[in-house]
Amino acid sequence: MQEARWQELLDVLEEAVCVIDAAGTVTGWNRRSEKLYDIPADKILGQPIELFFSNLLLTRAMKESLTVRETYLNGQP
Repeated sequence: MQEARWQELLDVLEEAVCVIDAAGTVTGWNRRSEKLYDIPADKILGQPIELFFSNLLLTRAMKESLTVRETYLNGQP
């Protein structure tokens, strides 16, 4: 039940949202992300983000616990 609510929350956002855990596994992916990156949620959820994006900014943000905003997964603003 909690997972369904989480997904509903992600899907009402107009921004593309990708949520990853400390291991780099995708745990959240909303409809806007599906459209922007052309990757269906059922293909990316539960998978390592590195299978889909190789981005030094993302890796650095994870390692250094940085907050990254208004930046696409490919590093572009």
